Amino acid sequence: ADGQWHKEGQWDKAADGEWNKGQWTSTAESADGQWHKDSNSVQSEGVKPAKKTEASKLHSGDSEQAKERLRTKELTRQIAGFAAKRQLSRAIETFETLEKEGISPGVHAYANLLNAHGNSGDVEGAVGLFAKMRKAGVAPNVVAYTALLKGHCRVGDIPRARALLDDMMQQSPPVVPDIRAVNTFMRGCVRVGDVASAQWVFGRLGEWKLEPDPAAVKFLSVLLSQALLLKPLLGLCRRQARAGKPADAVDPGVGQEAVVAEADSAKAPCKFWAGGYCNRGKKCQFLHDPSIPQEKDKLTEQESQETQVALNLRLARCSALLGKAKSCRLALKRARRALKASSKSEPTDNSAWEHHQNCQREHRLEMNLFRRFLASGATRDLQAHLSRVFLFSPRLLETTSATRPQAAEVVATLTEELASFGLGAKEGNLDSAKAATALRYADCLSDSGTLRWPEVFGPTRAQLPVKLEVCTGQGEWVMAHAKAEEDSSNWVALELMRDRTHDVFVRAVLDDVQNICILGGDATMVLSRHVEENSVDHIFVNFPEPPHISGSEAAESHLHLLSVPFLRQLHTILRSGGRLTILSDNRRYLRTVAVSIAGLVRRGKPMLESLKDSQAKDLPSNAEDVQGIRLHCGWPGPGAGHAVTASSQFDRLWDRDSRKERYFLVVAKK
Repeated sequence: ADGQWHKEGQWDKAADGEWNKGQWTSTAESADGQWHKDSNSVQSEGVKPAKKTEASKLHSGDSEQAKERLRTKELTRQIAGFAAKRQLSRAIETFETLEKEGISPGVHAYANLLNAHGNSGDVEGAVGLFAKMRKAGVAPNVVAYTALLKGHCRVGDIPRARALLDDMMQQSPPVVPDIRAVNTFMRGCVRVGDVASAQWVFGRLGEWKLEPDPAAVKFLSVLLSQALLLKPLLGLCRRQARAGKPADAVDPGVGQEAVVAEADSAKAPCKFWAGGYCNRGKKCQFLHDPSIPQEKDKLTEQESQETQVALNLRLARCSALLGKAKSCRLALKRARRALKASSKSEPTDNSAWEHHQNCQREHRLEMNLFRRFLASGATRDLQAHLSRVFLFSPRLLETTSATRPQAAEVVATLTEELASFGLGAKEGNLDSAKAATALRYADCLSDSGTLRWPEVFGPTRAQLPVKLEVCTGQGEWVMAHAKAEEDSSNWVALELMRDRTHDVFVRAVLDDVQNICILGGDATMVLSRHVEENSVDHIFVNFPEPPHISGSEAAESHLHLLSVPFLRQLHTILRSGGRLTILSDNRRYLRTVAVSIAGLVRRGKPMLESLKDSQAKDLPSNAEDVQGIRLHCGWPGPGAGHAVTASSQFDRLWDRDSRKERYFLVVAKK
């Protein structure tokens, strides 16, 4: 469902519209582009098969069965399309059409609908559908399991995802996870910082007769680096370095030429191989000249080099946080060497090459961060920075309002979660570090579990305004503003994804930024339970993800952030006169947000209003009025709270696509 394949390889499109490789084909019957074995897949070698019409597929003996198969395939394709566009209601409606027409849905239809539930954030709906599938006697395959697995992982429910992997192996016969299922689980572990579960699944690869691919290796390296587990990370780097060395090959000199010459006498050259790839492999009847480089080999080499860069940068990060400057320099040197080698790679297909270049740019930016740190020669108080990190775990946030956890429970959970950021690793005494951290957290939390900003930032900064960025990503924007306003503001960065939260933390430590507090967790629950009312002076939301990210207005998402209840919560935590600035590249979406804000009314009066003319002198004049809310075109400046110009990874991605239009709104609490 995230664009990965169940079986690696090159694919090519036959005349019937299917994508084929050997006996492997992708059809929309599979869940969101996954790959399944199909004995009827088409192989083309030089001659394209004629496109079959529906009429030609219907034979007199089995016309009704053929019609049903075609109808099933058609509706399953539609479900897959709706799933990709997050159109859950339409996917459900199409699935029900199968049942109404007397067609028993197969595993592919169920898998696609499971994927639709997962993409829209409806995990409980996916769980119910999975139970329905089993009750109907349809045995779930690895694709169906992976679709449900993705749903659990997307909301950070690793315990249920782990139980699902165990359930797969308890079936008769066992449904053995493939590498895509493993990577789906690993990605979920990265999302919540669960290093133990990632190590657990990595250790079972041998049992499942799987080899870790570069994605699995990088996922594990992220978690080991975050937890400051230097020795296991070193072991992983060495293992990958050995795996990345090319195997002994045939001498491409005289012997190789002789092999080609001998085969030449019996076979004509394969024109697909000559063009860079042939999807028939050993089954091809034509000559494959080993001296001709193939696209797959180029991609594999690029991926191997990029993995080496990523692993060594993770090692440099871990070493820097532990204060091991020499180890950091060595890892950085290896990363530079691997990056230089990868820069010499030949271009492949457009999407892979664009991704490769993007990775290189981001790696260079991270290297600059380490260079600044090493050049400063200063040590960092890791414990002091950790004491301003609050990681609200999914299990803490899942408690209902009726069983809201008290301060003691919050303190205990926060302390345990901080181990995922290496609490006590530098000192070598976890128990002592936990005790000190628990005391610190107890001072920073009220009896009801809300954060006390004066205690979080210290008495010398108690009177400074508090500014909060929601969905802070990797933290480049918020860190630039915290450094620019070091003496005038306290900054809070809130991010859901644990790996991105750690990116912000690393920037804070290596640049030694003292006026930043980092919150990890679901914004809806963190702000409603752990941020005091009337305590924040300015809130920023930069590039929120719209529910119709697929481009469809009919898209649905249970995980959409800027809902009316969430906007009400932002109003609650703002001080009187406090401001909210929302920046987006999507004008259509920001209009809908403006309409929602305009609809926030209390006692007949608006809760949030656009700035008055006297307050909006620094704002662009070309504003659109959306039910009384001004929607500005351009970049927000100091008048909207954007004190400095700061780029993010999102900006860089869109700028390369020449998508430079920006829209924003800024409103104040009445």
